[in-house]
Amino acid sequence: MKKGSVLPQWFTQVAAASSTCRTWWQIYLDNFLAADVKDKAGAGADQVLQGLAMHAWDSAGVLTAEDKQVLGIPTVTELGLRVDGTQKLLGSSPERLLKTMYATLHFIRRGNWSKKEAQIILGRWAFILQYRRAAMSVLARSWEVVEMSWPYSKHVAILHQEL
Repeated sequence: MKKGSVLPQWFTQVAAASSTCRTWWQIYLDNFLAADVKDKAGAGADQVLQGLAMHAWDSAGVLTAEDKQVLGIPTVTELGLRVDGTQKLLGSSPERLLKTMYATLHFIRRGNWSKKEAQIILGRWAFILQYRRAAMSVLARSWEVVEMSWPYSKHVAILHQEL
């Protein structure tokens, strides 16, 4: 289905046959990332894999955004992950890191305890630090604080210090 075009006949038939006992569902695939180290000779396994995946999805009727496909580029950011083939780096995107830093500073400066906010902030840092495993140790006691039912202010201070 495309914006501004006529609905496909299969869709109108399925929609017309729907009832409270008979339903339909749709799959839309938005993200596929395959990375490959290749020589200067040409296409690598990443493009072959993507081509096979696209063919399989098309055969099964899975909708995809062909206009969003990018092939053969050395640097890509996908779902907060940055793969930089030129400098041979893998890690969080600068945008995700900056947003997490802002959220962390807001959480610390606000001063009110919110277990949910602490879990969200720690989860964001866990995503970022998974690419620098040794750095994960800076949050060694934070998880203990979040697991407490009612942490005292000294425990919250430990969390803030580690953040």
